[in-house]
Amino acid sequence: VSGERESACEGGLSLGWHAGEALHLFAGAGGRTEREWEGFGVVEGAAFEWSAAAEYREPAGPLSLRLGFGTESRDGAGERPGTRLGVGGGWSAGDGTLELGLLHRTLRRDGVPDSYEDRVLATVRWAFP
Repeated sequence: VSGERESACEGGLSLGWHAGEALHLFAGAGGRTEREWEGFGVVEGAAFEWSAAAEYREPAGPLSLRLGFGTESRDGAGERPGTRLGVGGGWSAGDGTLELGLLHRTLRRDGVPDSYEDRVLATVRWAFP
């Protein structure tokens, strides 16, 4: 089987704002033009997504909390815009940080049950002298 994915233009923009010493707000949007998979006869429609998030980080403490929401859509995909909801938290001590995040993604289709995808992400960072 031989196939080649046609190139597409992709781009996005994100903004962050320090709403206070402990609260940070974020917003982002992005998209992609249509592209074809030559050899398969499949065309992926143009895509668009946006998201908004907030992070609370204790100024003098080790804890941080995050919450985000967004949508994604693709032209010609047979699905209504999907939604994403993410929550996360972190704990810092000395030179190390432990972060845990959960993402729930919903794909909505007309006439059939919705599909769901859940992801868990754990990150450990350690600074070496």
